[in-house]
Amino acid sequence: MKKYLLRWALVLLLLIPAKEAAAYTVVFMGDSITELWLTYHSNQFFVPNNYLGKGISGQTTAQMIARFQSDVLAFKPKVVVIMGGTNDVARNQGYVPFERIVDNLLYMAQIAKEAGAEVALLSIPPAASFWWNTAMRPATLIRRTNLILQQRALEAGYHWIDLYPALVSEGGSIDEALSDDEIHPVTAGYELMEQILQPYLEELL
Repeated sequence: MKKYLLRWALVLLLLIPAKEAAAYTVVFMGDSITELWLTYHSNQFFVPNNYLGKGISGQTTAQMIARFQSDVLAFKPKVVVIMGGTNDVARNQGYVPFERIVDNLLYMAQIAKEAGAEVALLSIPPAASFWWNTAMRPATLIRRTNLILQQRALEAGYHWIDLYPALVSEGGSIDEALSDDEIHPVTAGYELMEQILQPYLEELL
């Protein structure tokens, strides 16, 4: 009897991820900016729209690739939103050429598209400094990377959504009204991002 019950318990556990995976129309892949987006606005943005946030603090684009199958494709979303690159620019895992950042983001877009999802690539948010790497002055590199990413994303047929102009302030920093640490948006920043992004997602869905 115990063996019988254990078998059924195992079957039920295996079924839970499959049911959960089918529930989300959009999966957001990213780093701490995406992770905090879910923290700040789960009930206002993610839950009502059946969106799933899969951000992990500190991750580079290479680390995002490593979990892309389990954290994104496994849920079979209709749309995948990808935003990353901040931690590559900050050299969290060492120096990464801007071309590699672009290649990594486009690789995730490619495998999402091959899996049948629409892909929305978001620009790297503005930053003029990093509090955990004070030697870096990233504003110019972020602008340059975004320009190349935009060009190549559009050439490849992905949807490019440029949040950068709405967030940026003088000197390439994020607007201080939208962030309390010069990197991560606060509620006002996420609300602004959602106002720009949501019409695109509704169209894609």
